[in-house]
Amino acid sequence: MLYADATDLVDRTTVSAANVRLYRADTGQVVPEVAVSLSQDARRILIQPNGASCRRPPTWWCCRLRDTAGNALRAMPLGGLLALNGSLLDQAAEHISSVCTQTAARLEPLRHG
Repeated sequence: MLYADATDLVDRTTVSAANVRLYRADTGQVVPEVAVSLSQDARRILIQPNGASCRRPPTWWCCRLRDTAGNALRAMPLGGLLALNGSLLDQAAEHISSVCTQTAARLEPLRHG
């Protein structure tokens, strides 16, 4: 089970597997079977990979969740980003909603340093 804490209340209507994506650290591929739920206080997002597609927990995720004011939640999974195989610059534009290309360019030397 993975979780992420939010500083604002999460809008329950946005909490679904369609709005949260997990990525495997070793391949960068999307984990297809994921259960997503929200704590009673609406501040903790619970993410559970299902099935054999993910033998160990992915280290990063991105989402299209919103708080109760309608603002997009932003995840900053720094540890997971630093541990990924492959180039952040290739993946940031396609998959990582919380990292812009400029940030990916600054992080890339840290990953190989």
